[in-house]
Amino acid sequence: MNLIKIIQSAIFSWKLVLKTWLIPILFILINCYFVYTFYLYRYETFSPPSALTTSSQLVMSGMLAYLLLGMWIVRIEESSSMSELTTLIHHGYVTLIIGKCLVGVIYIIIGQIIIFTAYLVLFYGQPIFDYFYFLSVFKYIGLFWSGSFFIAFMIGMLLASIIRGKIIYPIILLVYCLLIPINYVFLQSFNRFLHISLDKWFNLGEPNPHSAYHALYGFSLEPVHFWKKLLMVAVIVLVFMMLFIKKKVLYLNKKVILIGTIILVLFISSIIEIAKDKQLLFENSISLIDYYRKYDKNMLNEEQNIKIENVDILLTPKQNLELEVDVKIQNAGKKDLSKLFFTLFHEFEVNQIEIEGKNIDFLQAGDTVEVLLNEKLKVGKRISLTFNYEGLQTNLYFGNQQAIYLPNHFAWIPSTNLAPAFDIVSNQKGLHRISHKYMEETKYQLEINYNKKIYTNLKNQTKNKWSGSSSSGITVISGMLNEKREDNKTYIYPISWEESMQELKQFDTYVNTVYEQVTTLFSMDNIEKPKYVYFLPTLNISDTLIGESASIDDESIIIGTPVYVEPDRNYFKDFLDDLTYEIIPAFTTKDLPYDKSQYEFNSLFNCVYSQTLNKQMGLNDDTEFVNHFINYNLTKNEKVDSVLDGLRNWLKTDEATDSQHTFYKEWYKLVREGKSWDDLNNLLNTYNHR
Repeated sequence: MNLIKIIQSAIFSWKLVLKTWLIPILFILINCYFVYTFYLYRYETFSPPSALTTSSQLVMSGMLAYLLLGMWIVRIEESSSMSELTTLIHHGYVTLIIGKCLVGVIYIIIGQIIIFTAYLVLFYGQPIFDYFYFLSVFKYIGLFWSGSFFIAFMIGMLLASIIRGKIIYPIILLVYCLLIPINYVFLQSFNRFLHISLDKWFNLGEPNPHSAYHALYGFSLEPVHFWKKLLMVAVIVLVFMMLFIKKKVLYLNKKVILIGTIILVLFISSIIEIAKDKQLLFENSISLIDYYRKYDKNMLNEEQNIKIENVDILLTPKQNLELEVDVKIQNAGKKDLSKLFFTLFHEFEVNQIEIEGKNIDFLQAGDTVEVLLNEKLKVGKRISLTFNYEGLQTNLYFGNQQAIYLPNHFAWIPSTNLAPAFDIVSNQKGLHRISHKYMEETKYQLEINYNKKIYTNLKNQTKNKWSGSSSSGITVISGMLNEKREDNKTYIYPISWEESMQELKQFDTYVNTVYEQVTTLFSMDNIEKPKYVYFLPTLNISDTLIGESASIDDESIIIGTPVYVEPDRNYFKDFLDDLTYEIIPAFTTKDLPYDKSQYEFNSLFNCVYSQTLNKQMGLNDDTEFVNHFINYNLTKNEKVDSVLDGLRNWLKTDEATDSQHTFYKEWYKLVREGKSWDDLNNLLNTYNHR
């Protein structure tokens, strides 16, 4: 068996396939179908990323075509009696099989070129020019289209080599149902019985077939998907080798043993890589909601008063996020401390905690880390703790080789706010993000082992190193992002949103107005208009609460949108009224000390004031957010009903449309002071009876 014979075998198989006309016609038709679908996405719906991620029917049709192609190429040569002839030639049968594989590879490579070229022709230019986006498109097509087609082709060949007769067709159909992106339809019962996600294991296509393209994260190109396909190829090759040995067309010798050993090593390596902890992009917010519904609010925690003075962070995004965080703290309380308590999101697994290079004991339960000191920390004294931890699986925040989204309000570094990272709130039982932004002036040093562009609120010092002081925590963001500067603001946004970022004059006026109105009325002199504006898809389909997506720091604002929304050119004109309901809580209540009992009280204020501000700005507020919150989120009782009656009377007055009216200032004062429904009722009575 040598290269020349393999090439000759491939040429023979290629000529034989061309003579049938069936396979070439099928190949042309399937690729025409792909190109036509891209055309529809370009001129009907205009959604470049979705042309790939939500087009599972294309991958499904391609997989079926290549399964049949693999089966037919074996059947065609059997009908020509070539397989009988090759058994008489040393290694002839094996050479013929490898030649057939080469034919399949050639078809798949030509198909890859056709698919990518069509995508490039239809979508390059307005609005997307970015090289890295189209590089990720090429990788995505290669991994989830061409890679899947190749495996399907090899399986078709393998089945045809083992099974005779027409029984092969229902078997191919069964295999096809196992490998397609919607295989969960057939495997749900087995998943529940075996407690294993068999659908994820067998699915060769898009891993999130019903999820929208995540414009910040990009395509799901995590290494595990490559390893999974390599594992399947290794299994198929091993089965082929056993088949060859059984048919006595391949005999054990040093070369065969060496090849078998290499394939076995690849098989084992793939399993090891697949089994590693990793962060993947998949919809898991339901499990997160379930986790916090059952969360034990009484675990650990003792009252303490410690001040964080300096935070030194080494961040290494691999398949999972690895962190080494050195925290310098001071005991600012009135008693010595033998234990220290911090909040850290529970998906981060703490490996060790050190003081001056020596390991100390700790307990981790839920979102709380209890540090057991060897010596008491005296009042006024300082100590440095080094935390080593890794993890993160949720798709609400990221930290791997592909993207990073670690905003300042998220408990991704040890926090002295002992509330959990999330809570389940309101009558609707929605998932609420609790702010763990450290509000006192703190020094930060940040080092990231990463080769992509990083956005952070710290100043860049040298390559991959940032430092500075902040009274609003630390934010780190990286992903499929672009930026543009306009009217003294830098806008950072997903590459695929380029079209929606063409006309920002109205949005710039809107942001300036919101900042002026809010900071003037509520005397927020420390907040200046943003120098950086981030547009990021941060809301999951399971996010049902208003005001969860936006956050602010010293000089920037993050404005979140739902992941499933694909902004067009008019998005920031038509949906400004929606954004107000997300932005206002970032100013007013997000950074207040967390009190679950006050959530509905605070949210009612945010909704009503956002509605008033929209009217003041002349926006056509048709969101019905206020009515929705009252009807579905607010827990009703006699006191709340009385407040709602008074509020309805107030909103009917002409004064209520003035976003600078003192009523809203006094209401916000009640919010900041944690007052009750009775206090709000008294305030409404005062203004309604003037």
